[in-house]
Amino acid sequence: MSNPKFPRPREIRHEPGYGIGIAFLALLAAPLLYAFASPGSDDRIAGGAFFLLLAFVFLLSYFQSHRSFLFRWFEWLCEHGSVPASRKMAFFYFFIALFVGVAHLWLAS
Repeated sequence: MSNPKFPRPREIRHEPGYGIGIAFLALLAAPLLYAFASPGSDDRIAGGAFFLLLAFVFLLSYFQSHRSFLFRWFEWLCEHGSVPASRKMAFFYFFIALFVGVAHLWLAS
């Protein structure tokens, strides 16, 4: 007998998500490769883009960790490489990377 007030939690299937993971790794590598490939350019824009992308990967790792191996790895990093060890540290890292990325872009203008 199921209680409509308290439905059973749905089971989340972990997907390998190779396409999504590789696409986000390429997106994270693109600003860094641009900064190294073009000497004399303003590296703060590339750094700001990198940190903004990194912030959103941390945010996606909290909400969509079942979608890709990359998001699961960032979730593992939050749970095992942080003090306090919690999944919610993804929010902390999101705000830190967002602040650094916006600061880079603001200083570049």
